[in-house]
Amino acid sequence: MTDQKSKSKEFKKFEFYFFRDVDLTKDLFVILDPSTIDDLNEEEKILAENMLIEALESRIDKRWLFGLEEIESDKAYEFLWKLFNREKNTYDKCRIAFSLVRIDAGAQVLDYLFEVIKSEENEQVKEKALSPLYWNKEIRYENEELNELYLTILHTAMLDNYERIRSYAYSILVEYYNMGQFLPSNDPYKSIFSELRPKEDYQEAIQQFQELVDSKQEFPFSRKLVHQSIKELPDNPPTINLKDCEICSQIPDKSYADITDGKSLDNYTSKLETVIIIAYYNDCIKRCPICGRLYVYDYHYEYFVNSQSEEEEELIRTDTKGAIAKIDKFIKQGYEFKKITKCGIFLKINYR
Repeated sequence: MTDQKSKSKEFKKFEFYFFRDVDLTKDLFVILDPSTIDDLNEEEKILAENMLIEALESRIDKRWLFGLEEIESDKAYEFLWKLFNREKNTYDKCRIAFSLVRIDAGAQVLDYLFEVIKSEENEQVKEKALSPLYWNKEIRYENEELNELYLTILHTAMLDNYERIRSYAYSILVEYYNMGQFLPSNDPYKSIFSELRPKEDYQEAIQQFQELVDSKQEFPFSRKLVHQSIKELPDNPPTINLKDCEICSQIPDKSYADITDGKSLDNYTSKLETVIIIAYYNDCIKRCPICGRLYVYDYHYEYFVNSQSEEEEELIRTDTKGAIAKIDKFIKQGYEFKKITKCGIFLKINYR
C-alpha cells in the first residue's frame, strides 16, 4: 500500500482528509467526510488504523482521534486507553476520554471527569469534560454506582461558576431523562442556570427538576384519564380576563399560516406550552402559562406527485370541551393509542 498507484481511491481519500494541512478551528464535519473510514476495505482499515496510531503518538489531533473512533476496533480502544493514562494535559485527556466513550460507552473515565468538574479548571476544559457525558446520555450502566456518579457529575456541574457549564450540564440532564417534551417553552430551570445566582438557587432548581422527573408515570391508554387531565389543568377555566393576559390578549381567537408561503405562527405558539402531545403528530393541546387558557394546534402537510406540497398550521383558542373534542377526534378516527405518559401537567399519548 506504500505505492501511490496501488492505493484505492477510497484510501487516497482517507489520506487526504486525515493527513492534509487543515484549519482545525473549523467544524470537524467541514474538514472530514464521515464515510471516509467506512469506504475502506479490511486491509486498508488495518493500515489506516496503524497510520492514525503512529500520528497520535506524535501529537493529539482531533482528526486522528475521530479516525480511531470511527474504526472502533479493540486495538484502537487499547491504544487510546494507554494514551489517556499517560497524557498529562487535562484538556487533551478529556478529548481522549470522549474518544474512548464513543468506542465504548462504558469506558471507565467518569472518576477522572468528576475530578475535572470539581477542580478550578477553566471553562473550556470543563466543557470538554462534559462532552463524554453528553455522548453517552442514553445509556444506563449495569453498575448502579456508575449511574449515580454520572448524575453526581452533572449536578456538580450545575453548581459551577461558569454559566456555560451549568447550562450544558442541565441540557444533558434533560436529555438523559427524556424530559424535553415535558417542559414548558419558557423553561424556568433553564433560566435559573443561565443566570448568576446563589448556589442555593441552583440546588433548589435541581431538586424541583428531579421532583418533576419523579412525577413521570406511564398508564394504559384511557379516554377518561385524558379527559380528567384536561379538566385538572391549572387555571382551567382561566381566572383572569382575556384582555388582562399579556400573552392571550395578543393572540387572535383563530390564527392560520400557510408555511409554504413562508408564513408562521411561531410568534404565538412559542409563548404557549404544549400540555398534551399526540405522539408522531404535531397536533396538540397548548396552554397559556400565565392565565391557563387552552388552544388547539393543528398542523397539516401533504406531498403531491408533481413535487408540489401543502403545509399549513392553525391555532384556535378553546376550552375544556374543545380540547376534549380534539382528542376524541383522533380516537374516532381509529388510532390505537397504547399508553399515556404523564409528567406534571404534561401528557403524551402514544399508540406504540
